[in-house]
Amino acid sequence: MGSVLASSGEDDQSTTPKSGSKRDDDLKLPFHQRMACKLLNVGPTPTHIAFIMDGNRRYARKLGVERIVGHRRGYSTLLRVLKWCNHLDVKVVTVYAFALDNFKRSKKEVDSLMELATQKFTEMLDSEREISQFGVRVNIIGALKHLPPKLQHVMARVMKSTRGHNKLVLNIAFAYSADQEFSDAASMLADGVDQGLLKIEDVSANLVQKCLYTAGQPDPDLLIRTSGETRLSDFMIHQVQLEELT
Repeated sequence: MGSVLASSGEDDQSTTPKSGSKRDDDLKLPFHQRMACKLLNVGPTPTHIAFIMDGNRRYARKLGVERIVGHRRGYSTLLRVLKWCNHLDVKVVTVYAFALDNFKRSKKEVDSLMELATQKFTEMLDSEREISQFGVRVNIIGALKHLPPKLQHVMARVMKSTRGHNKLVLNIAFAYSADQEFSDAASMLADGVDQGLLKIEDVSANLVQKCLYTAGQPDPDLLIRTSGETRLSDFMIHQVQLEELT
């Protein structure tokens, strides 16, 4: 999972750090990484990067530790990636944190992941100053109604507390399914037709796109799957072109 979600908001500049402002030491990258970012910034930078952060369980098996240890390491890696994206001035980051299909895993693993998520989102609330320095607005997307009430509550608080930030949009896909996303968009359009707000002939692919969870955001320029797999696995299939998968 991630540490924040964001959206644009050009009229709100109060919570975004000014260029050249001093960052906390924990927001700074090591010298060689800062130099690498400067070199990368010479060329075009992706506006929106999507990540499928998988391989945590295989990593845990390799180390001979419990699966939840692998998930914790994955979270730590995500924080480093977000720092790089911040320094590269990437505007939108989407992270596939927990698939709707993952509820089919063992109860012990699912319960552990829900506890870890609750803990990390609570830490976000306790680290408001750091999040403000990142300028990140957190947007959590997915079938959130399937999550424990306590987790839903803390997610809502994180989104509310970061909604004024505008430097980086972080979409955290949790209990997410691209099929469910499309189904929700179709239901929204069907409701519009039923209520007389739309005509059936008004419905188009472009209108469906405007009803997706990421409506108003640019589609990903780049999708990275950390395990090396080249499948989308029901992630953003309506926003990502297959040739963008790396």
